[in-house]
Order: sequence, then C-alpha cells, then structure tokens
Amino acid sequence: MKRGFLSTGVLFLVLVGLLGALAVGYGLWSKTLTIEGTVTTGDFNADWDTATTNDPTAAAGEVSLDPCTVGLNPTGCTAPAKDVGSCDIVAGSIGTQMLGIVIDNAYPSYECTITASITNTGDIPFNVVGVALEPDSVPGELLGDCTTPTDPQVDPDEEWTASCTVHVTQDATERTTYNVSAVVCVGQWNESPTLEECIAAAGQSEPAP
Repeated sequence: MKRGFLSTGVLFLVLVGLLGALAVGYGLWSKTLTIEGTVTTGDFNADWDTATTNDPTAAAGEVSLDPCTVGLNPTGCTAPAKDVGSCDIVAGSIGTQMLGIVIDNAYPSYECTITASITNTGDIPFNVVGVALEPDSVPGELLGDCTTPTDPQVDPDEEWTASCTVHVTQDATERTTYNVSAVVCVGQWNESPTLEECIAAAGQSEPAP
C-alpha cells in the first residue's frame, strides 16, 4: 500500500514538472525582425570628348602645312614645309568610345600628332590603366608613340588628355592603306590591373541593352 502511494506521488511530481515545462514553452512570445537593403551599382563610363591633330585638311583657300617635328622624323625636319598629307578626325566619332583617325596622302617620314581627351561620363572614378596599339593592327611601316599625364585618376565629369604621334617609315609602299588600332583602357579607381588584364576584362560587366 505504501509502495503504491509512493508511485502515485512520483507520477504526480512528473506531471507537475511537465506542466511547468509546457507553461514555460507556451509562455515565450517571439517575433522575427527582418532587415532589408538595396544595393544599386553605379554607372562606369567614358567617352571621347575632344580630339585635334596638328595637320588637319586645309579649308578652302587655306594651307595646312605638314608638320616637321624633331623626334621620330629621322630627317631632322630640314626640308621646306609643304601642304601634302593630312591627318583628320573621323566625323561622328567624338562622343563615342571609338575615335577614328584618317591619315591621307602620307609618304616616308610623314608624321602627325593626335591630341585627344576622354571624359568620365559615369559616376564612378576611374584610373587610366594605359594606352596600347593593338599588335595585330600595327604594320612595320608605321611607328607610334604616346605620352600620357602622370596622374591617371579621373573623377566624374573630369577629363584626361593624351597625345600620340604616328610616323610613316621608309618601308612604306605607295598607294597603300594602313589600318591601325589603339586602345585606352580605364579601370575603377580602387583596382590596379595590368594593361593586359584591363583589356581582357573590358566589356564583361556591361549592362544588358
């Protein structure tokens, strides 16, 4: 009889303990708070803004003497100046990402210098990584040399200017058209890629049209 009473008492305590646990469990009120955020990427962009040459085609009734500058020209520029060749910016290429240059009626030792500026038309600062002639497009009959400013970082709405000289060598042939391509590669301000890495990555992050 006593043993049965103890068993009943133990069972009673167990039930009380379970009810206490249920009371604790159902007595806890909880709520989940959510944090939502929006990340908007910026516009990374640059366009050719201005471009000039030192030997444009002369206007009607005018003369545009061929440049004769010391440097790539091996003659030392002792010949009298004449208006023979011309070096022009292709119409419509300003405000785009492809600047066109046409050198017409050139001859050995002819050279011209192109000065061009790009504007940061986006809202992300960029560094000018470098300027390079595309190797497959440069024939041995032409030489190119570019000079760039020492500070390559360009903030939004700011300009960056460089100049390049194209020289026709003694190996050039008559009645021949030479096509040469050059590229200026820019990268976001907080990255330091090599020129090769910059060119390889160009266009990979362009938004879908």
